[in-house]
Amino acid sequence: MEDRDTDSIIDPLVTVKTTRREFLKAAGSLGMLAVAYPLVTNCSSHTTFGYPRTISEMTADIERRMFQDGITGAAIALVDDRQVVWARGFGYADAAKRVPATEETIFGIGSASKTFTAAMIMQLVEQGLVKLDDPLTKYIPRFSIASPLGPYLSTGGPITVRMLLMQHSGIPGELTNGLFTRAPHPDFNSRMVDYLHGDYAQYPINYFFAYSNTAVAFLADVIAAASGMSFMDYSKAFLQSLGMKHSSFNRDDPSVAAGQTKTYFNGQEYFDGYINSPATGAMVSSVSDMARYIRMILAGGVTEDGRMVLKPESLQAMLTPQNTAVALDFDFRIGFIWWLCDPDLAYAGRLCQHGGTTTMTKTTLKILLDHKLGIILLTNSNTADSMRNTVPTKTLQLALEEKTGLKPTFVKQSSPVVSWSADRLDALAGIYIPTSAHGDVPAGVKGGKGYDRISRAGSGLTWTQDAQSSSPATQALVPRANGRFSPPDSQEIEYEFKTVSGRDVMISHCKGFTNLKAERYDPVPISAVWNARLGKWIISNFDPDDINRTFPTFSEDTLVMELSIEDGMLLKDDQPLSPVSDTLAYLPGLARDLGVAVKIVHVNGEEQIQYSGFLLRKA
Repeated sequence: MEDRDTDSIIDPLVTVKTTRREFLKAAGSLGMLAVAYPLVTNCSSHTTFGYPRTISEMTADIERRMFQDGITGAAIALVDDRQVVWARGFGYADAAKRVPATEETIFGIGSASKTFTAAMIMQLVEQGLVKLDDPLTKYIPRFSIASPLGPYLSTGGPITVRMLLMQHSGIPGELTNGLFTRAPHPDFNSRMVDYLHGDYAQYPINYFFAYSNTAVAFLADVIAAASGMSFMDYSKAFLQSLGMKHSSFNRDDPSVAAGQTKTYFNGQEYFDGYINSPATGAMVSSVSDMARYIRMILAGGVTEDGRMVLKPESLQAMLTPQNTAVALDFDFRIGFIWWLCDPDLAYAGRLCQHGGTTTMTKTTLKILLDHKLGIILLTNSNTADSMRNTVPTKTLQLALEEKTGLKPTFVKQSSPVVSWSADRLDALAGIYIPTSAHGDVPAGVKGGKGYDRISRAGSGLTWTQDAQSSSPATQALVPRANGRFSPPDSQEIEYEFKTVSGRDVMISHCKGFTNLKAERYDPVPISAVWNARLGKWIISNFDPDDINRTFPTFSEDTLVMELSIEDGMLLKDDQPLSPVSDTLAYLPGLARDLGVAVKIVHVNGEEQIQYSGFLLRKA
């Protein structure tokens, strides 16, 4: 429910590729070519004052991107302090029936839901019903998990409510089997507790920011245990107190059932699915309602009708960096759920943000706290990643310039190329496991992908990315006088090799922001027992109600994992796998879906692999 800067539950079984021709073909089959430019299907645009350039430029930009990427419907709202200065819909909420998307259309907001869950926790803290440093077991007595398998000196103590809110609990976050389904599974949290009872943590607590939907899901149980109400009942009352009358964590609630958008996969209408851990991403809302939420935050916890739903000190705690002492997080900052940094908006002062991704919807919520500007973008199409990752930031940049005259400012790096000895360069050579599948995503947000190789090449280094693939990418890096490396012709991004918290890591420097890029990995010997397990393994317990089964891209062939050996390493698919015994291994590296355990278990006398909620039998 969080993808690029966000969000996120990332569906591992859905790959999206849409060309313009494919979009036009899909549009034609639905009779929806009116989605093409100019996309002005809704003219109810509210502009109480100002921002003509922002509205004009971003309207054109959104229309262009929707046509280019085959996005069926979207809605946006821009808030300045207590006023909504722009709110409108684009395209269709229902393409087949020509129902336009408007500011009142209800979309799934994905992992932006987590910010509401955090606010509910803080309400209970104010009431003395929850303490941030309470162990999770106080509210879920059955919960237990073993210490992480990596080479750690200490696990750091019990998992607390604070750690869940900080996304530093070490609880594996990718337990997706049965998360998105065609019908609700109300026992999903209980099933996760059962599974984790025999599993291992990814990392010690407060060691590394690793986005975990599982951890946040358990906050629903904390809320229920502390309040004496179900999570759905408590959240309904909370949303009503905000004046958000057309928002809910239950998509079947009568208050939201009629106004919801249809959702689209590559231009074709498909049901988005139920999210069975509601606290992490099941909320549905409109930009009109979300604008009320933004105004409450900008007003210090007070709603538009003067009701205080959060004390200023609670809101301040949520929006204060909580991970400044976590060395491996580098410049990434998180409060309680809210992310507090964005290199592209660093010049604008304090910021809080969160994104969201469901199976098909894409969401971004950003607020410039010092300038009292906020933006919410909601979409109903799986092809909207690019738009949701660019439009909100660009909108805020333009609005900030119109309001204050401030423009983005970045100081270019300038450091001459120097010579390093061969021994010094050779010391950096080896296998490196990326922290993220995309270079512009903070470490711990998305999963790592494959492995890279660093090698000496003349007076510099060669960085081979996706070394396991049939077409790896290579990048020459030269040493600079500042101790960093960069491509020979650019210093836009610089790289540095350091030892941090006992880990040999590669870090990036870009726009004044330092981010973890990769960790060095020294392969371990492969025993005869693991060698005998090489080959394909098929998921044997894939949820029969999983929403992926309804999509045209789904095939039973996608439910396969392969163990292989390459470059002297044991791989799970393309990812290095580090055995610690003949029946236990883990995925080394620092990323959202790394650090997790891979176990050999026996089911009805048959050896199977247990991994992230899945069981796999030998093909």
